[in-house]
Amino acid sequence: MCARLDFPSQALKAPVTVPASAVHELEGRSSIFVELGQGRFEVRAVDLGARDETSIQVKKGLAAGDRVVGKNSLSLKAEWLNK
Repeated sequence: MCARLDFPSQALKAPVTVPASAVHELEGRSSIFVELGQGRFEVRAVDLGARDETSIQVKKGLAAGDRVVGKNSLSLKAEWLNK
């Protein structure tokens, strides 16, 4: 006996993950520095999901392919705080 089952599927978004060192607390929000190019950076507030020792899932505020600053992001945070 054979049966064919068709289940409607929804496109699943793969989670975006970043190094834990890329996430900072700025103005009470979890934030990430995103590289815009030519030495320019932007701060983005993000909503976080699951995490482990080295990485954190970003549920909102970041797209796949965005270039985030992980290493040396503390120096950007210090600059941003001294504005």
